[in-house]
Amino acid sequence: MTYDYQADEFTLDEAHNRLELRGHAQLSSGGLQLRADSITADLKSGELTASGGVSAAQEGRIMTGDQLVYNPRTGEGELTHAEFRARGAIVKAERIELFPDRIVATESLFTVCDLPHPHVGVRARRITVLSRPGAEGFIPTRATASGAKLFLYGLTTPRFPSYHISLTPERSRKLPLPSAGYSRNDGLFAGGDVGLPSLPLDVRSSVRYRVTTRRGLRYVARAERPAGWGSLELTYSRLEDLAEQNISGEQIDTGLANVFVNRRPEARATLSERPLGRSFRLQIEAAAGNYSESPTGVTTSRQAGLLDVTWLGRPISRKLRLRGGAAVRRTHYGTGSDSTITLGRIGVDANLGVERTLGLTFVRRLQRGETPFQWDRVEVARALAADLAWRFDPRWRIEVRELYDLDRQRSRDIGITVGRTVHCLEWQLSWRQARRELSVGINLAPF
Repeated sequence: MTYDYQADEFTLDEAHNRLELRGHAQLSSGGLQLRADSITADLKSGELTASGGVSAAQEGRIMTGDQLVYNPRTGEGELTHAEFRARGAIVKAERIELFPDRIVATESLFTVCDLPHPHVGVRARRITVLSRPGAEGFIPTRATASGAKLFLYGLTTPRFPSYHISLTPERSRKLPLPSAGYSRNDGLFAGGDVGLPSLPLDVRSSVRYRVTTRRGLRYVARAERPAGWGSLELTYSRLEDLAEQNISGEQIDTGLANVFVNRRPEARATLSERPLGRSFRLQIEAAAGNYSESPTGVTTSRQAGLLDVTWLGRPISRKLRLRGGAAVRRTHYGTGSDSTITLGRIGVDANLGVERTLGLTFVRRLQRGETPFQWDRVEVARALAADLAWRFDPRWRIEVRELYDLDRQRSRDIGITVGRTVHCLEWQLSWRQARRELSVGINLAPF
């Protein structure tokens, strides 16, 4: 590994493979730009030690602190009295451990607000920020805080065992704050997501809940254990409404049946997405458990296997991209019946200008066999799914999704979200046609 460096004084000890820089020290290597009062480099192992006014930048990460021990070859290290920034995510901590795919901060604060006194954030004993590798380096996807307090505009919650914050692309970023509203089935409601204490064997658990005036408490409780090949998940739910999922042409079922699902429980194994050549991706899932359906009262066991192949697509013009995929799900029920659903999808994404996108997906579903559950049936055989996102002002955006039934020649579901950005937060007003649901909430603004 080669280094470019400068300093007021430097010592190169070739016998011991050691380089020492003192006074206004600067060093660059492998995309790393490092500044400090003093820097020591082990030329054999590649480990760098920097002290005093440390400032480092690498692959989208900006790090400052009192002392840094870091190895650019492994991507591992430690920073004390530290501040870490990546793609709008900010972590301040007594100590931050660095890894290629994550950071772990002790006695820390997490926020996306760059004001001197942030509007929103989490103070926690321990914060882990996960990332996915990308063309431009470190891209945060999720923050998990243990022993955490959430603060918002000067108000602070009690300490919770765990908080999970989604940092994935704009329309998925999510704070662990409740939303509230009114729907045809639930009446008035308030709900959200709560992380639970970490369990042995690296098991992560959470509960998505909704308190309603008509149906009491509805919830979905999950425990997930990541594995090298994928993940294992256990789900227990009461009055789960599948219509609350996003409108999409990707799902093998649409969840429009006016029933609720109770998983008692369900075990699921998911194989991590696998490449099939350069243009295709394979996803495999297997699920089994006991289920009941409300209000029909149907109760039986169910075992299902899903295979999904996604075509990443190709550009057909400067502003248009074609994509597609296919899936098949085979299900066996405790009643002795079987059901097979096949799905084909082809779509096009259009870039309509700055912060304006449109996606159209044609979906064809075919079901053979019998299922005792209404929620497991194909409600829409031929559909057109549309997704329009438009930021027409730095502070305002609108997102419209629709599922149109081509056989019945009518819309089956429409989702509209209007967002108003106030610095680092976005206030949202949402409407869903299928359940006649209006809700308000607050989330992280795009960053």
